[in-house]
Amino acid sequence: MARLGPGAAEVLELALAGPDPAAQARALLTGIAVRARAAGHRRLTVRAPDVPAVRAAVEAVFPDASAPAAHTGMARPLLASRARVRATVTAPGAVHWFGDSV
Repeated sequence: MARLGPGAAEVLELALAGPDPAAQARALLTGIAVRARAAGHRRLTVRAPDVPAVRAAVEAVFPDASAPAAHTGMARPLLASRARVRATVTAPGAVHWFGDSV
């Protein structure tokens, strides 16, 4: 899911499946980059998990990309302790959304 609004272009979520998730991520990010540039954006924020497929796609599509130091994570209450979930969702700059809140 991407948002190309006035003054900001953001990738909010990527859903990948199949045998080559890096290729899917590259295709999605390339399409978003083309639309963002056409709309006059020169900066794109990608909010996605730091996993190999996404990292490889970001590096391929945006070779000059930089990753700011940030506390990021996904709250998975079934797999993490209460303290870890609380630390993730209350971290500075935490972004919250429900999986199906499009």
